[in-house]
Amino acid sequence: MAVRPERRRLGIGRALVNALVEAGQNRGSRAIFLEVRRSNAAAQKLYRALGFNALSVRHDYYAAPREDAIVMSMNFDPSKAAPLPVARTQREHHTVPLLRRESFGSLYHVLTFDAQQPVMAEAGQFAMVRGAEWGDSPLLPRPMSYLTAGSRPSILIKVVGDGTSRMAHAEPGELFTLLGPLGNRWRAPRPERTPVLVAGGVGVAPLLFLARELHAKGQRSIVLYGGRSERDLPLREDLACVSDLRMITEDGSCGEKGRVPDLLRDLLKTPVDVFTCGPDRMMAAVAELCGQANVPCEASLETPMACGYGVCLGCPVLTTSGQYLYACVEGPCVDAQRIDWNKAGHAPVRKSTFPGSH
Repeated sequence: MAVRPERRRLGIGRALVNALVEAGQNRGSRAIFLEVRRSNAAAQKLYRALGFNALSVRHDYYAAPREDAIVMSMNFDPSKAAPLPVARTQREHHTVPLLRRESFGSLYHVLTFDAQQPVMAEAGQFAMVRGAEWGDSPLLPRPMSYLTAGSRPSILIKVVGDGTSRMAHAEPGELFTLLGPLGNRWRAPRPERTPVLVAGGVGVAPLLFLARELHAKGQRSIVLYGGRSERDLPLREDLACVSDLRMITEDGSCGEKGRVPDLLRDLLKTPVDVFTCGPDRMMAAVAELCGQANVPCEASLETPMACGYGVCLGCPVLTTSGQYLYACVEGPCVDAQRIDWNKAGHAPVRKSTFPGSH
């Protein structure tokens, strides 16, 4: 009924799915699963707007014509504080040309690629990025958070080393390899709480992705965005379009003068869920404030890595239990209270390659 040409754009599909969700909730179901053709972007957009998230890929699931299926799910277990993290979609190698490079001064650049096969990434996930013609120098790919996904995937970089310097001078048409999506996504904020997104520098990338997702679902977020100076706040105009943006800089050149945790204290007195990504010291301060206020906080870890999927074991992060987690497979989005931010021995001891780096 929903897909016949004369009945499209009448809200029939949305009504049917909403009825299914309501029926599942009334029967005490914990989750709903569905399959959708990889090429059916319109249906995927509808399901995401209604609260479904991509879970996995079933290769050649459809026989006529043969095509992969994207498995999507909605979790509404009332006993959970928030929906469980979405399982990773199957990682794939994409060789894609650079479509355009947008510069924000000399340090920050957004690279947008032209992907013939859409990248099925979600907010918080990342890719291992490398120039296809770099040769053996620099050798390793760079982990970069997705700023956008789909047929025009993009990343935000900050120039701090050879790899990002080459990216910052790339011209349209230059080929890059993207291995992804990797890692897990942000947890969904609880409906009764206001999502507060705390960003520092290039840590804005996965948070802007999240803010756009929430905005598309009709949920307005508060974004606290800080940096040393105005030049360290790229994409602030984009954030302002989809969130309640509050900015702060150490030199007072943009927004208030101070550091981003200064904006957080009063908000923690209200019902909020906090998500943060940025320099380690900033995330440590945010985690401490949230812990004192007993407010849930999720952090996107910044740590060097070589493979991105648990083979090299190069991204260990010390936890409060004295054990290590690996940021690429157990993160990058993790409960901030699990991390031992006070130990110099945990992996993020310097500004790392994640999400925009060397």
